[in-house]
Amino acid sequence: MIKSVAQHIYKIETDAYPKDIQPDLNKTKTYIKPNHIKGVNKDADGDTIEIVIDSNYDKTYTFGQIYFDAQTGNLFKRTSKEGEAIIFTRIDFEQ
Repeated sequence: MIKSVAQHIYKIETDAYPKDIQPDLNKTKTYIKPNHIKGVNKDADGDTIEIVIDSNYDKTYTFGQIYFDAQTGNLFKRTSKEGEAIIFTRIDFEQ
């Protein structure tokens, strides 16, 4: 997990992510902590498309910001609004 988070931070620092998502990448809390995850929603192929976070961590993650999930290696954006269940939706992009 540490290696994948380090690679993610390196990509942020070297502008390796597409320009259209760079402004939304959270650069202080860069990844979703596994112990904050309450559940996941998967697509028909079994890939995680949404992450549900425990409501105790509402103030930890900023609405509209993109975070890295080390367990899947994907980027997820907080798409739920304040006061709703904390939902992150996978960001798909060309690498």
